[in-house]
Formats: sequence, C-alpha cells, structure tokens
Amino acid sequence: MIINALSYLDECGDLGWKLERDYQDHGSSRFFVIGMVVGINNAHRRFTKIIERWHKAQNFTSKHEKKWTSSSNEARKKFLELLNFELENNKNLKAIAIVFEKSKLPQALEESKDKKGFSHFIYACGSSTMIDKTIYDKNIQTFSYYPDELNKSYTILDEIIKFKILFTNKRSVKLNRVSANKAMTSGLNCADMVSGAIWEAYENKNNTYIDIIGNNVEIMHLF
Repeated sequence: MIINALSYLDECGDLGWKLERDYQDHGSSRFFVIGMVVGINNAHRRFTKIIERWHKAQNFTSKHEKKWTSSSNEARKKFLELLNFELENNKNLKAIAIVFEKSKLPQALEESKDKKGFSHFIYACGSSTMIDKTIYDKNIQTFSYYPDELNKSYTILDEIIKFKILFTNKRSVKLNRVSANKAMTSGLNCADMVSGAIWEAYENKNNTYIDIIGNNVEIMHLF
C-alpha cells in the first residue's frame, strides 16, 4: 500500500540575536520552535474538524485563522485538548516540534548568524530534521509539506530537505511542496498552536500547555 503524508509547518519565537537584553525588552527570544503536524493517508482532513470544533466551542464569529499569539489562555487550552484527543485516537496523525536554543549554536556558525538568509537556513535545518524522521519512522513513500507564509518563497527550504533526505540519508520517497490555498489554513493553525505550546514551556518556563499535549508531541532539538 502506498503511504502518503501531508504536513504543515509553523513556528514560534524569533530568530533575532539580541541576547544581551531580556526578551521583549528590546531583546530576542532565547528559543525558536518549529511545530509540524502530519496527516498520513488523508488523515490531514481531521485538522479541519479540530478547527471547526474549536471555533464552535469558543463561539468564534469569524472564520479567519486564530493565531497562538492572539488567542486567550482558555482558547489555547481548549484547542490543545481537542488536538490531543485526536492524536491519542488516530494513529495516522502525528505532531512534532523541534527546539532551537540559541545559546547552543555551533561555534562554526557564529559568524553567519547575522547574515541575510540565516534565519531561513535554521528553519530549513529544523524542518528537514523533523520531516526526515517522520519519513523513516512511518515508511512514507510520498511526503508533501506546506511551510508557513514567511518561508513559502524561499527555495533554501526545498534544497536542504532534498539534500538531507534524498542525498545524505538516501530515502526512497517522493517529496512535494504544496502551494498555498485556503484549505491549508486549518493545518497551519494546528502547527502554529503546537509550536506555541512547546515554545511557552521553554521560553517562559510555562508548562500549562505542554502538560496538555506533551505526551503526544515528539520533541526534538536542533544542535
């Protein structure tokens, strides 16, 4: 049987390097997190159902995407409860997050961190690591991915994914980058909320959200 997967990626935190100041006091975040949700063999359709139930539970009147940063504490928790239920009861859904702690940037990359495009390089490294592990763990034959708006126009993401998965690790998989359309909003919303929940735990030492979903999110570390 052909195993296909569709994934969505979004991030929380920033990739600035003003670490001499406190975060949000003209300083940068100490952590950057990329969240990825995956639906195997059309299970990605469940992400739309999660969003619909969340909107109904919160009595949202607008159908526009609700972001982690603009959602209330109670809305965040309700969403994570709904997503956690789906992850526990559907083996074809998967959630992963990769954490980048800036203080652990390899010394060899220090001179590059302020150069144009470096943030997209880090995003691509993190994304390719999660994608590669999912392909290997689930024996995926066709893997499609949809990045967030900030990275959709940068080809470095595609090149690093191909280099890591096809060239270095020699996976037998067809890779496909999905173009933007409205149907993708629900999956991106889920990835955004996953990255936000994990980022809160690392950046702000706030375990409120990771306590809800942590058992069903695989957490990886970059570097």
